[in-house]
Amino acid sequence: MPTPVPMAQVRMIRPPGRGFVAGPVRPGVWSAGIEHPGQFTTVCVFRPLTGTDLAAAEPPRTEDLVPVFRRLYEACMERGLPIGCAPNVHVSLVLLPEECRSLSPRRYPLRTLKLKAMARVFARRFAKRQARMPAATAAAAATAAAAARQAAA
Repeated sequence: MPTPVPMAQVRMIRPPGRGFVAGPVRPGVWSAGIEHPGQFTTVCVFRPLTGTDLAAAEPPRTEDLVPVFRRLYEACMERGLPIGCAPNVHVSLVLLPEECRSLSPRRYPLRTLKLKAMARVFARRFAKRQARMPAATAAAAATAAAAARQAAA
């Protein structure tokens, strides 16, 4: 019997930023990446592409994927991962764990409050660093231009 086509792949990024594919999610089989999420875990849904070996495969049904995304959110919350804290993270190909919140009936009021506070702190820090960046970038550009003028002379 052939191996069933995966519904999705779990990708985890753990410090120091090395990512790896934790494995396929197949109907009725959890991936270790969902049960033991990394610092930044995403689930990429399998989509058959024209011209590939699996072009004729059926894409997964939404009903089969909802429990996967529900468990991703719950596992991240159970482990206290800082989901949703980084400002301005917008992706279109995957659901982030915090975007799966509405799929779970479980609520984590204290952890949610902590994440909101962390998000505010990180947003302020990010804004301060971003405000300093144009000055630093301008200074670096001026230094580079001066070095280029000196080298040309």
